Amino acid sequence: ALALSSLGASKMEDFKLLVSPEEFGGLLRPEQVEMSFDKRYNCKAHLEDRIEESWEAALAKNPRLFDGSKFRLHRVSFDKDTKLLRLELGLTSYKEYLGTNRLEEEHRQRFQRQGLEHFEDEAAHFSNALGCEAALVTCDQQLVLLRRSSAVGTHAGLYNGPSGHPEPKNVGFPNGTSDWDGSDGSSEPELTAAVLKEIFQSAVDEVVAETGVPPETLSEPQLMGFMADPAMKPDVLFLLRTTLDSGALKDGIGKAQEAWESDRLVFWPLATADACDLPLTAVTRAAFQCLKEL
Repeated sequence: ALALSSLGASKMEDFKLLVSPEEFGGLLRPEQVEMSFDKRYNCKAHLEDRIEESWEAALAKNPRLFDGSKFRLHRVSFDKDTKLLRLELGLTSYKEYLGTNRLEEEHRQRFQRQGLEHFEDEAAHFSNALGCEAALVTCDQQLVLLRRSSAVGTHAGLYNGPSGHPEPKNVGFPNGTSDWDGSDGSSEPELTAAVLKEIFQSAVDEVVAETGVPPETLSEPQLMGFMADPAMKPDVLFLLRTTLDSGALKDGIGKAQEAWESDRLVFWPLATADACDLPLTAVTRAAFQCLKEL
């Protein structure tokens, strides 16, 4: 049986900030993002395809897993001349993610070398499914942290903010597809605008689904940055605020649609986020670093 990587078990898993507030000087709104959505940015097939084998191994460990389409991050950068964040996205799937980014290190390194050799891109053969995480702050200035339950696919036992993925199905793609007919998403401004809207809306959706916070109590999401973990898995990081205090949020979390994804709710003062000694996911530690740069 194929062994999947155990990345994420470590309390101090590394992360890399791809862009952050230090670079663009604050928080970003959708109109400050220039996006290209194109099938050229999809994952390149590898001759040593381990995707199905990896998926079967993952399902054997956790039968609750299900496949779904995801957006693939090809590249993100900040243009200091235009003051715009440039974002290039394609399509991938959760199955493709487990069969590439979550392979053991020796396989990932080989994929990286061959990506450089054939495409001058070490990430060419990786899903790089784009996740999202929200740093959610209550009106009494508490950060909301959830301990991931054993029912989730990765990082069980670690704490993070409300998190998940922007969903291609929300902009019309059949769930499970990692390709589409149009050859050039950048020539379809309506589709590109819909994808960008979903990127930002995903932070709101995850907060509502995982905490039960009513959407009308939430601020507009503001983009803090992008990060990648040691397996190159990227996440977009947002800051959201709620008009609820920590007591009201705690009272309502049992009604959350995705309450099963976590088994404990804790609050940490925003003012002392640097001193948080809980075992955090790499994504959450990256979000905390962005908060520090604001």
